[in-house]
Amino acid sequence: MSKPDPARYRTTNWKSYNEALKRRGSLLIR
Repeated sequence: MSKPDPARYRTTNWKSYNEALKRRGSLLIR
């Protein structure tokens, strides 16, 4: 498997990353 493109990886994992960040943020705020 060739190394994935940074831009593509970012866009594909943006939703997942955003959700994780939101969850962590809410946990920190709590």
